[in-house]
Amino acid sequence: MEKDTYFTIESSCIGDLKILGSRFIGNAAPIIDKETAEEFIIKISKKYHDATHNCYAYRLITEREETVRTSDDREPQGTAGKPILTVIEKQNLYNVAIVVTRYFGGKKLGKGGLMRVYRECAEATLSNARIIQKIVYKKIYLEFSYNETGSIMKIISDFSGKVSNQTYKDKCSLSVEIPRGYLDKFKDKILDISGRKSILMKF
Repeated sequence: MEKDTYFTIESSCIGDLKILGSRFIGNAAPIIDKETAEEFIIKISKKYHDATHNCYAYRLITEREETVRTSDDREPQGTAGKPILTVIEKQNLYNVAIVVTRYFGGKKLGKGGLMRVYRECAEATLSNARIIQKIVYKKIYLEFSYNETGSIMKIISDFSGKVSNQTYKDKCSLSVEIPRGYLDKFKDKILDISGRKSILMKF
């Protein structure tokens, strides 16, 4: 089922745990796509380049798909990335990346202990975040005659749309982002003003 809104974190935050000599540092950040997620992971991994492990998880929603990625970064399989992701999912968050860095303290924690600590560090990190709600937008391309510009711009405004690009040549061309929950009504309203003939609409 497609979502019209989602919850995420407002800004970056950090958490810190010390368990049996090992230090775990959690860094979380809001992301908007796979590229920003990977950039954040690389940034944190470089910051803590001398750490034993930099494990991560992120969960992403866009207008087209939902994506999750995890990494145990040489910890035993399933002991780090998945527990971090479980915390993100349990709090029903999207567009969030968390990297948990470990400095090994000389004492092994065992598979169960690792899963618990990575989960607890992710929880401690998100406890410092402010949770906000955001809207999922759908991108639409519109092309229409100049005499319809005023009516169309009003409809875009009425449906809380955002114009991301516009070109004026023989016709007006707009790239618009509309809240996904309004999409069907927006489409009908746009087509109704021209008798469903003179407007080109692509998704």
